[in-house]
Amino acid sequence: MKNVADHPSSLFSKICVGIAALWFLLLYPSLNLFFWDHLPQKMRSTHESCDFSQYYSGAMVARYGLWDCLYPVASPEIYGKEPKFKPLIHTPLFQESDSRKGNWNFYPQINLPKCSSIAPRLSELCDQLQGGFHYAYPPPLALLLEPLAFLNYERASDAWFTLMCFSYFGMGFYASRIFRSLQGVGTKLEGFIAMLPMIPTFLSSTMSCTFEIGNVSPLLGFLITLFAYSWIQNRQILLGIGMIPLLLFKGIGLTWCPLFFMRPVKFKTLLTLSLLTLLLNLSFILMAGVGPYQVFFTEIVPKANLSLGVGLQGLILTLLGVDPKRWIMALNILLLALLYLGYWRGTVRSGGKIGAVIPIATLAGTMAIFCICNPIVWPHHYFVNYLQLPFAGWILWEANRAQGLWKNTIWIIFSLSVLFWMDGLFLTKTSYLMEWIRQHNPAMNVFEKARSAASGLVVYVLPIMESVFLLGISYRRLLLEATPKQGQGLSDRNHVPAPE
Repeated sequence: MKNVADHPSSLFSKICVGIAALWFLLLYPSLNLFFWDHLPQKMRSTHESCDFSQYYSGAMVARYGLWDCLYPVASPEIYGKEPKFKPLIHTPLFQESDSRKGNWNFYPQINLPKCSSIAPRLSELCDQLQGGFHYAYPPPLALLLEPLAFLNYERASDAWFTLMCFSYFGMGFYASRIFRSLQGVGTKLEGFIAMLPMIPTFLSSTMSCTFEIGNVSPLLGFLITLFAYSWIQNRQILLGIGMIPLLLFKGIGLTWCPLFFMRPVKFKTLLTLSLLTLLLNLSFILMAGVGPYQVFFTEIVPKANLSLGVGLQGLILTLLGVDPKRWIMALNILLLALLYLGYWRGTVRSGGKIGAVIPIATLAGTMAIFCICNPIVWPHHYFVNYLQLPFAGWILWEANRAQGLWKNTIWIIFSLSVLFWMDGLFLTKTSYLMEWIRQHNPAMNVFEKARSAASGLVVYVLPIMESVFLLGISYRRLLLEATPKQGQGLSDRNHVPAPE
């Protein structure tokens, strides 16, 4: 087979990768560091980063050994009240008499400043921590974040922003490599995939929130993409290393662990993951004892599992006022079981030599389930950084391979994803126009209501619909690989990744 590097489109792909590298590795970080005041609001980083303050808080505790200050203390006034959420749609499940009780539209969350307080000693070390979110992650993560504490808050925030820029470049780069491994030959579409993360940077108002609050999702999205690429390249030690931050930050890798035990069993990954987990936890216990673990599992975890955001669980709560936690958990288990069954059947049919397609389809399916069923989901973090961008190469490969109506449907869904990334152009700008029209003609309020409805559709409904559809693509691919027909599925199953 002709080497990928010799393909005529290879030069175009290298140019696209070069443009993305120039933007994310040099221009964008430099603009924020030296020309911050001249940037549009949605392209700025900020030193008042509520999410970043969590990570910096853990780093400060680790550096100065203030382990009794690691977790915030819940406010008894806040948690002494029964939380209530007024639904948008009145049903028999909601009684009007309940409207006189509780604190409407507010669910206490342990890391919010109004729901908890940090230790005075920690606040004295860095006064910016008092106004931001409080640390609520597993204890060992503080050790990994400790290098941040060797910089002051402003410089550490700049370094964190730069790391997120690098992560977006890595996400696009490895998503394009996944597409190359699936395609088996270089195409111009590969270069387009490498530049995809640049679109949200320019045009997304929701994605700008990721930079503004210092959220970790770009880094985790990069690790997800690198993990998927390492899987199809059979780099087992790298898989084990990449699992550690994914598990500690969001528990993302939990649904991948059963796959390690299926054919072909990834012994090196299991060994690497086990040794690193043991080493990290033993190191923490030797320095801090088991007290932080007790606080984390008895005080933090029970107060963190809330139906917030725009996932399926949060959407039902918002519309009906009912928290379907048990039903969502049962749905999560069922969907994962079907996905594991499809992966197992594919490996059995292929004799353990599964190539690239089955693992990528399975990993994409697990992330789609994660985005659908996770109780705390935000569109600008989860759907874009954990699913749409990391697996863009696989989605476009499926679109190229499909035919007829199925091909058109995949392209439409992907186009809707890009439209969601560009909401800053289609929704935010429109809101300014509608506000001007409403001020000059109050009778035009109907257009503002239409804009608000469109915004709600894009933010709440579209990400869930896309996740469900991408999960359907995963199931369809696994079914094709497990039950091959004449001229269908065999080439994919036996496909060997393209040489580096």
